[in-house]
Amino acid sequence: MCIKAGVDELDSVCNLAGMAVAALVCDVCSVEFDAITPDTHLIRDLGMNEGQSAALVAGIADLFDGLQLKLSPVPTVGALAAYLQKNL
Repeated sequence: MCIKAGVDELDSVCNLAGMAVAALVCDVCSVEFDAITPDTHLIRDLGMNEGQSAALVAGIADLFDGLQLKLSPVPTVGALAAYLQKNL
């Protein structure tokens, strides 16, 4: 099975990684996938608390081969996806 989610292979991988992050944010914050956009602020819009932040960091490490990050420089869903795409 082949999924094309971008103009080339790298773009597809980055887009799929962004979708995986968005799905993880939805799971951690108990919101519907349609309720978030790249501009959705993790704390202000979703009310992410310390426990949810820890769960998100752990989920990202699990999904992305142990990748560790601090959420403070990534306030939005889009910034988080961009950070991950840059550091994969």
